[in-house]
Amino acid sequence: MRAKGVILLVLAIVLIIVYAYGLFINPSMKVFGIEIALLLTRIAVFIFILIVSIVLGYIGYLWSSRESTKSLEEYVSEYRRESSIIEERE
Repeated sequence: MRAKGVILLVLAIVLIIVYAYGLFINPSMKVFGIEIALLLTRIAVFIFILIVSIVLGYIGYLWSSRESTKSLEEYVSEYRRESSIIEERE
């Protein structure tokens, strides 16, 4: 378990270094015929949009797959019914 944590930490540090190098130190370097700063920005924006879309899709799935809840009127009538039963016992 510790080895996995160390690997993730090292990967995060390498990612930060590569990202900083590509955006600030040598942004005009070409990778696949595209400037690395533009490529890194496109990748970051794509990942951000991807994460937001996944979260919104998951929320939509949860909302669409849950059972419908009672309306407020049903809760109020149930509360009144139960409170009248408790009052009758006393």
